[in-house]
Amino acid sequence: MADRAIPAAVAIAKFFECGIEILQCVQDPYEVPLQQRDLEPVKRRIRRALPGVDLRVSVIVEPHAPAGIAAAAQHQLPVLATGATVFELDRYVGSVAESVVRLSGQPAVIVGPAADTEHAFTVDRVAVPLDGSTLAESAIPLAVEWANELDVPLHLLSVVPQTPTDADGPAPVDVDYLRETAASVEGAIQPVTWHMMSSDNTAAALAEAAEDALLVLHTHGRTGLARIAVGSVATDVIRVARRAVVLARPELAEATGGDGAKHAAGAES
Repeated sequence: MADRAIPAAVAIAKFFECGIEILQCVQDPYEVPLQQRDLEPVKRRIRRALPGVDLRVSVIVEPHAPAGIAAAAQHQLPVLATGATVFELDRYVGSVAESVVRLSGQPAVIVGPAADTEHAFTVDRVAVPLDGSTLAESAIPLAVEWANELDVPLHLLSVVPQTPTDADGPAPVDVDYLRETAASVEGAIQPVTWHMMSSDNTAAALAEAAEDALLVLHTHGRTGLARIAVGSVATDVIRVARRAVVLARPELAEATGGDGAKHAAGAES
């Protein structure tokens, strides 16, 4: 699984001119030398792809992988390959990737199981899903920063359910909302495009509409962007996305896109 994150980590390190740290968690201290030996082919692969890169290897003794990765990835940009599986942690249900983001306080670049591994970071836009909530909108600054760093357009997406929603629930967004939101950020980035679609499968619709875009998602949100009780839609999007996904906590909206990280930390989840 970890090998699938390597091409994205190399592409990010090359673009942002930063180093790479390979993180591996083990449960037993006696496993450390064995894992260090097993990571030698990975190191050679990275050095062939990016000669002269500042490359580090850290094997951490930590039975709970998300906690170990989160602790080691402070002030770095974690790059993880994940199967987007759902599990329970401290009464929260979500993916390993979401747990790393939640515990580390850092946005992370996630390569899902359906991603084109060799081109996971080859993107033509940065896309952010919106559902009309301030929580979803708080992802816009981070998406704008990534779009500016990568010099690509910003694309706003929204999914309207085909099946009528609960009358007591939030009203779906409309075209005017997307148009006004796009206009509100045009001073920060150009161009800004938007697209609204109708589907009861939010994750599949977002992944299909995003195509070759880098999606910026939050780990929490209301129905349509996240279902806290059964694992978030972010997990479902990561599972089917063709390109890498930037995952962040809502309070990380002002966090740096990539230039603030000294290393891209490739890790296994």
